[in-house]
Formats: sequence, structure tokens, C-alpha cells
Amino acid sequence: MALQRMAQVLSALVFLCGCVFAQSTTGTLVGSVVDPVDAAVPGTQVELKNTATGAITTTTTGTEGLFRFNSLVPATYTLTIKPATGFKTYTQANIDVTADEVRDLGKITLEMGTMTENVAVTAVATPIQTASGENSKLIDKDQFANVTMKGRDLFGLMLTLPGVTVTQGQTTTESSIGSVRINGAPYASSNFTVDGITDLDTGSNGTTHFEPNMDSIAEMRVLTSNYQAEYGRNTNGVISVVTKGGSTEFHGSGWANKRHEMFNAKSFFQNYNGQPKSVYRYFMGGYSIGGPVYIPRLFNTQKKKLFFFWSQEYTVQKPATLSGYANMPTAAQRAGDFSGYTDQNGVPVALTDPTTGNPIPNNNLTGLMALNPAAAKAGQAILDAMPLPNICGQPGVASTGCIQDAQFASQRYQRNYYWQYNETHPRRNDTLRIDYNITPKLNTWVRYINDYDLDTTATFGALKNSSGQFAPLAIDHPNPGHGYGVGITYTINSTMVNEFTFGKSYNTWDYYAHDQSQIDRSTMGNPPSFNNFATDPNFQADQNKPRPTLSPGSQNFQVGIPDVSFGGGQEPNEASYSAPCSGDCPYTNWNDIYSFNDNLSKVIGPHNLKAGLYYERTGKVEQNQFSSPYLGSYNFASSSAMPNNTQDGYANAFLGDFNSYNEGGARCRELLVHGRRGLHSG
Repeated sequence: MALQRMAQVLSALVFLCGCVFAQSTTGTLVGSVVDPVDAAVPGTQVELKNTATGAITTTTTGTEGLFRFNSLVPATYTLTIKPATGFKTYTQANIDVTADEVRDLGKITLEMGTMTENVAVTAVATPIQTASGENSKLIDKDQFANVTMKGRDLFGLMLTLPGVTVTQGQTTTESSIGSVRINGAPYASSNFTVDGITDLDTGSNGTTHFEPNMDSIAEMRVLTSNYQAEYGRNTNGVISVVTKGGSTEFHGSGWANKRHEMFNAKSFFQNYNGQPKSVYRYFMGGYSIGGPVYIPRLFNTQKKKLFFFWSQEYTVQKPATLSGYANMPTAAQRAGDFSGYTDQNGVPVALTDPTTGNPIPNNNLTGLMALNPAAAKAGQAILDAMPLPNICGQPGVASTGCIQDAQFASQRYQRNYYWQYNETHPRRNDTLRIDYNITPKLNTWVRYINDYDLDTTATFGALKNSSGQFAPLAIDHPNPGHGYGVGITYTINSTMVNEFTFGKSYNTWDYYAHDQSQIDRSTMGNPPSFNNFATDPNFQADQNKPRPTLSPGSQNFQVGIPDVSFGGGQEPNEASYSAPCSGDCPYTNWNDIYSFNDNLSKVIGPHNLKAGLYYERTGKVEQNQFSSPYLGSYNFASSSAMPNNTQDGYANAFLGDFNSYNEGGARCRELLVHGRRGLHSG
């Protein structure tokens, strides 16, 4: 009784809200009952049965012979009309009611006879939409089950719909609604909901918090134009997903698929250079089970009350072998000897003495260190943090353990260092839904979805670890998502239904070094900053924070290294360190959404009135990606505007002279060098 009273109070409250609509995930079934001479048959009992769960809903026809079932769970139904004496009982089976749809059965003509006689009809499989002016497309459970998808990404199925384009790669589930264009609409203009609850990053409006796995989806409807006001959160299109529930019988599934480079052919250049195939490994597997929850002879013995559905999907992937070339500073250059400095064709180039503007004899910079010893020491510490050349045949590279370069003859002056990293990206999706038909008038559902997502990648070579050894720099990118939802539908009477939905969805979007010791600021000699990190209590507190559960390892956070860039001179491909999470490491970004929906439907004669309330509360914490990194960014690149320029980035760093330094965060400032500037010991 308490639940019923609550539903009545909510209904009264919502009815006063007028035209403020709330989004629904249910469907509507309408029709009219007439006799053989086309006269309305009022007061006739109409019964609707959910064929999966056995739940029965009833109503009676109005004075115009109309009947309407609002707030129906998407399912297949059987309609039974039980007229008064003089007419045969009418039954229509296999009526599919989908979310966000008004299904109109049209006129149903009763035949003369007794109630013991029955007229059975099978519903039209693909009915024409006549009850609403909206333009929408449906992807049903059969398409999810039978259409082969390369990456099992639900957005990929939208390619089958007219007026919809998807630009993402569909390698696996990518959680990027920003790649979906509905009727050519611009980026981040469509809404995505799961069971009527917004599942969207409110910072960009271009990514989702999570995606349900395809086994757990009952249907997906895409509303493209002319849809009702209740779907007006975003300007262009709504993608509405409804999750599966259990049924009176147990059903389950299991599957697996594999993609591997062993099935791929080598490219022309891989054959030409004698290179192995790029790693390309995906293994995806999953299972699902659903059915009634019952205790024989004690609870739900008829299996029509309580149901469950559980699904898991696992993805183990190594998407690609990431690699790159660069010209790293040689051991001689780190000692100030740039005598081997050349352009891309091997032509020797003289560097410039920043004090006189004349060429430096033999390109030996050691005599200039006295200009600013502290700055030179700090700059050299940054150079020493970079990995040494490793391509066979380059000056100073040992003949054993080096990397062979098939194009060494033509590229010897353009690159001396090669790195590669096999990216990993394990994922898991868990979905659980419970449906409970408490009474014929009151039913509810609860749903939980969890996404485990940890991408470990790299875009730079090696950095020193806590043992003083150079190791590949791997960056962990945990992106877990979670979603909770609960819905309550209460039939107040045969003409009034209230539907309530509440939910929360949230995720994080972080970057952390897999080995925190590699980005410890001390590996670069603690280069100075506007805010002295060594004494800043906020950064010191960060060092005592453990890493997230999703990111393996137990190291605490460290004050990270800044971005550094070189180049600008005649030597090509001088390295720049700006890997993910460099000057912004650790990077934190999280978003949560609380959604509250309540709507009331009322049938008055031939009219259906609907009013509702939608309330959304969001939280967003995000480091500013559009200003300078908060850990700083040093630019040593040669520039004509730099008065103390040696004409090379590595040489400038050796002397501690920088072109510019930028630092964002709470105190975002930018320092441009107009006079002589040098690094100071930190």
C-alpha cells in the first residue's frame, strides 16, 4: 500500500507539471473495437498478456470503443477481447510492442456468436506507423543476434539505418557516440539513453559512460525527426537502448571469436623491409543466462513474478604494434661534442655561439657551459633522461643488441633510434537486470551495468625506471563505466498509468604511467617550475595516493616530468617528449549523471494526455586540456626569435637555454623568452 500511495502522490505532482515531459522507455498499444456494422462497442474487457513473462494487463473500451495500453514493457504480446453476450471472443497473437512506439491495431471488428467461440488472428510483422508522426528506426533483438559485427559494437549496427552514418572503426566497442551522425547532424548533438537513463559524458557530449554488451540488448530505437517533446534533451536525434529481462523459461547462450595476425597477409613494405607482421590480436567471448527466480512450492511457483537476466562479455586484445623513429641525442652530444652534427643529407652544419653569433669551433659547446653552469646542469639532466641511439651502424651504438634498419643507407642521418610497443586493451562488460511483477498493477525493474576498460599504450620510446635502466614507457588509460537504474510502473486505474525511472551513470577517463618511477621528476633532475613542486604540499600529498584499482601495480603517484621539445635546427627528427600523461600526469577526468524521470498518461475519451518531469544532475571534473600542461612544457627548439640560440634544440638544452616555458593548472602562466633565460637548479 505504501508503494501504491507513493505512486499516486507522484502522479498528482507530475500532472501539475503541465508540458514538462519525461522520457519513456516503454511502448503504447491502441485500437478500437466495433461490431459488424462498424458501431463502437463500449465497456468491453480487453486483456493484454506478455508472452515472455505471463504478466497480464487489462482495460475496457471507452464510449467510442477505443482502448489504450500505456507504459508497456517492450515485448511480444497476445491481445484478447472478451465482449458481452452476442460476440465471439477475439484473440490476436504476436503483437510486438517496442520502446518509444505507439502501435495502432486499427479497428477490430467482432463477429457475431457466443463467447465460447474464438477468432484467432496473427499480428502483422511490420506494421505501418499510423499513430505518431515521428520518424524512427528500430533495430530489434533478431538483428542483434543474427547480424555479424566485426567488433560487436552496437553503434556499428546503425550503419543499416537510412540517414545514419558511423565513422568509428568498429574494431571493438568504442563508446563514442560522437562518431554517429544522424541526418548529417554535427558532432555531439545526439542523445544516448539506456533504459531511459542518460548515458553520456556531459563534458564533450561525444562519448558514452558505458555500452551494454549486445547480448543484453532487447532493442535499440533511433529517433531521427518529429519525435515527441519528452525526447528534447539534445537537438538532433535520440538513440534509445532497452536491456533484456528474463522470461518464464530459462534461456542461455555462449560464444567466442578470434582475430589474429596469423590470418593476415604482410603489407608490401613489411615484405620489402623484412619486418614481421604487426600484432593484431582480438579474442572476444561471452555468455548470458536468464529466466525466472522461484522456489518450488514456496515462492513464484507459477514463474510469473520475478525474473533475472545476466550477461558478461570479455575482450582480450592487442590492437597493434606501435612504433616510431627519432634522432635521439648521442652520447657525444650529451657531453657537448656536436662535431658530427649534419643535416638530413649528411652535410656538416656549424652551430652558433650565442654570445658572439659566430660559428662554434668544431661544434664543441663545453667551453660555453660557464655562462650559466646551473642552467646547463639542469638542461643536461633533461638530455640524459632521453634514451640513447640504438640502430646498428650509428656512431656510438654497440654492434650487439642493436636494432637493424633495412633503410639504414638512405636514413642514417635522419634517424638513429627505433622503438616499438605491443598495445594491450583488456575489457569486460557485466549486465544484470531483475524484473518483478509485484501485483497486476505494480511492476518494477532494477538494472546494473559495469564496464572494465584498461588500455595500455605508448607513443614514445624508453625512459629510465627506478633501477636506472631504460625501459619502454607504457601509459595506462583506465576508462571504467558504471550504470544503475530502477523503474516502477503503476497502473492507477484502467485509464491512468504512472511511470517512474531513476538512475545513475558515471565513468572516469584517466592516464597514469604503468611504472610511476619512469615519470618521476627526479629522472630529469627536477627541472624548475613556476610552482616549486618540491615544496608544494598538494603535489607532496599526491605522492602518497595509491594508484586506481584498475591500474596494476602498487606504486604511489609521483610528481611527473614536464613536456620537452627540441628540433628547429638542421638535424631532422629530433625527439619531443609529449606522450599521453606526460606534462599532465596523472591526468584525471570523471563525470556522473543522476537522472530522475516521472510521467503520467491519462486517457480521456478518444484523447491521450501525457505529462511528466525530467530532472538531471551532473558532475564533471576535468583537467584543462586546452591550456599548457600543469607540470610544465619546455621548448628548446631553435627559433629566430630566440636571442641566445645555438641553431639546434639539443645544443640549446645542453647550455640550459630554452625558447619558452609554459605551465598550466591553478596558476596558468606563459613565459616567452625575449632576453637571455636559463634553467635554474630545482
